[in-house]
Amino acid sequence: MANLAPLPVPSEAFVPGVPASIPVTTVSSRHSALVRVTHWITALCFFALLVSGAEITISHPRFYWGENGNVLTPVLFKLHIPSSRSLVPTGYGYVLPDQNGWSRYLHFQSAWIAVATGLLYVIAGLFSGHFWKSLLPLKTDRSLRAFWEAIVSRLHFEKPSAAEAWSYNLLQRLVTCS
Repeated sequence: MANLAPLPVPSEAFVPGVPASIPVTTVSSRHSALVRVTHWITALCFFALLVSGAEITISHPRFYWGENGNVLTPVLFKLHIPSSRSLVPTGYGYVLPDQNGWSRYLHFQSAWIAVATGLLYVIAGLFSGHFWKSLLPLKTDRSLRAFWEAIVSRLHFEKPSAAEAWSYNLLQRLVTCS
C-alpha cells in the first residue's frame, strides 16, 4: 500500500497580508452600466407592451382605418377570436374576462418609460461619445470589399477573434447608423 502522507505547505501561505502568487485579473465590461441598465429597462418595457397589447387586442379584436372606430363603423379587418366585451360581435357564444383597464394603463405607461429610457440613452451617448467611438463604421471598414467580407464571414459562421468579440462588427455598426 502506498504511503499517503500530506504534502508540506509553506508557512507563508497562511500568513494574512502576504499576496498570493497567482495574479488576479479583472475583466472590464464591454458596455457601460448605463447602456446595460437602459437595455434591460427597454427589454422589460417591450415585454410589457407585448402582453398589454395582446390583451387590448383581445378586448376589441377589430381594427379600423382612420381616427374613429367603434362597433358601429366599418372595420378594416377583424380577428376571429372571442372578445372580452359583450358589445363586440364576434360570433362566439361566450365572453372572455375583461382586462382592458390594466392593459391600457400598462401599455401607455410602458411606452412612456421606453421613450424616457431611449432619450436617456441618446443623451448619454452623445455626451460620452459612445456613438462616434463605438457605433460609426471605422475608416478601414468603409469599402465595398470590407462589407462583402463581413457578410461572407457571418454566413460561414466564422468565430470572431478576441479583439472583434469586444467591439461591434461592421454589420452591427451599419445597422445602428441606419
